[in-house]
Amino acid sequence: MSLITMSKLNVAVEQVYSELATLGLWDQAIYDIDVYLTAYGAAYGYQFYGSTREIQIPSISLSRLGDLWHRRTTCLKDVLRHEFGHAVADTHRGLIRSRKFREAFGAPHT
Repeated sequence: MSLITMSKLNVAVEQVYSELATLGLWDQAIYDIDVYLTAYGAAYGYQFYGSTREIQIPSISLSRLGDLWHRRTTCLKDVLRHEFGHAVADTHRGLIRSRKFREAFGAPHT
């Protein structure tokens, strides 16, 4: 298992920003969401609805330790895309059930 580092996080964030722009989901509200690397956590990442408009990605997480135990992997870019899906749902309520949202994130927000 590798630790999530700031350089890995920055690369993944730029990839997700590019994907969101290509899908027409990039705007100032999404740009204003801060992404932080935290020391540890239980989940792969967190997005806090209606509060600080931030995403936190732990360098070490219980979820990634579980992946190691079960011999599976979870891509950092996929985790960020998932958390940005929550952020889009939080900042653009009208998009939650739209075709554009489903195409971008693979499912409606539930």
